[in-house]
Amino acid sequence: MESHGKVKCILTEPRGSKETDFESVLQEFYDIIQRADEADARGALLIAVFRGKVSEGLDFADNNARAVITIGIPFPGIKDAQVKLKRTYNYQYASERGLLRGAVWYETQAF
Repeated sequence: MESHGKVKCILTEPRGSKETDFESVLQEFYDIIQRADEADARGALLIAVFRGKVSEGLDFADNNARAVITIGIPFPGIKDAQVKLKRTYNYQYASERGLLRGAVWYETQAF
């Protein structure tokens, strides 16, 4: 999704699972950034969700990410089966195997 602000073009990570929608938004973001040196271009702002599509395997090097602003703490899903199992395992074996206790492990995953 795109809107034109007074200063920057604002793009948002699309909802849903269509990879082509996401790739289209990302390509538009990169195209706008490449034109940033032109007189009428002012860059872009990409709004995305923690642990969403933008969080995995993308490289925002050089001009592609001049700043990152985070709002909220990106905790993993508390009801996710793997998270529950890992927390339980860590609680059970923390002292025996030198692991972080379940709650401490969970907090470190957010950071």
